[in-house]
Amino acid sequence: MKQVLLALGLLLLAMAVYYWAGNRFVPKKGELQVFTEKEILFEAPEDILVDTEKEIKLKAKHEKGEIISFLVNLNFKANEVRILNVEINREIFNNGIEAEIDENMGKIMIKGSYEGEKEALVNEEIYLATIKIKGIKKGETTISTDGKPLIEVWDGEKIIEESFELPDFKLKFL
Repeated sequence: MKQVLLALGLLLLAMAVYYWAGNRFVPKKGELQVFTEKEILFEAPEDILVDTEKEIKLKAKHEKGEIISFLVNLNFKANEVRILNVEINREIFNNGIEAEIDENMGKIMIKGSYEGEKEALVNEEIYLATIKIKGIKKGETTISTDGKPLIEVWDGEKIIEESFELPDFKLKFL
């Protein structure tokens, strides 16, 4: 009997350790990450009340260079969420700024580029744009990419075009 209880105790301990280790590296709520040297992620509040305006920040980071331009196409469900406005970070992206919202098709196109001295840029996590949203009905909805985001990076010598992965992002409206 002691052997059965000991085996059961070891099994429960193994399950607890497995659960703890598996949940240890999960991203914080409201922030979804791609674990590479090239990252694009959304930063948003956890739960949003219906008919309340909130902002989602679209951020990017490249460890081996400075981001000088971007093009991101997103899809959303127009019957679940309303995109009120898209503002591009004009402190960095001062040229070719464009943001189009197609409410009927549920699409957003965001692009911008930097024009100036490349040496003035810094290699850090930067805000690409801020998306202002409003939930239409309660429940969860997803903002997904339409193709891969294209980002141009200055590596210190030349401009290279990079393809970043941006996973789908879920929003919950209460």
